[in-house]
Amino acid sequence: MSSVTLIHNFYAMLSNDVMDTIEEIRRKRLLLLLNEYGSNVALANVTNKSDAQISQWINKSPDSKTGRPRAINSDSAREIELATGKPIGWMDQVIGNFSEFDPEMQEMLKMLSKISKEERKFFKRSLGMDIDIPKIANGNGNGNGNGK
Repeated sequence: MSSVTLIHNFYAMLSNDVMDTIEEIRRKRLLLLLNEYGSNVALANVTNKSDAQISQWINKSPDSKTGRPRAINSDSAREIELATGKPIGWMDQVIGNFSEFDPEMQEMLKMLSKISKEERKFFKRSLGMDIDIPKIANGNGNGNGNGK
């Protein structure tokens, strides 16, 4: 992937022109939990949900009655937080820490950490913000330049 393509893709991710719905935020959080627990079955056992239910939420399986994708409602989100030891409201928080991104994004961040100094300057100018690319790629910051 060329540096220009990489910069474009990363900028699109950062600008996130379309904000995720609460349903999508909760699904992404569920994916983080799935990664943490290792399987649908393990996560289902901890949350006292069926592995089929976990799978339906993750895959956005259509509801047989409404045809709409199955989503985690507020009651289920709170139950999942309680069962997994997460703070109340965790399932509703937009994922903002680069270390929480999916493997594809992690790979993009690793590639970004290897670009030349000149390309890095161009990247920072193009985005109009100061980001510490190496910190992001290592999961040590949120990309706003202050490492918090």
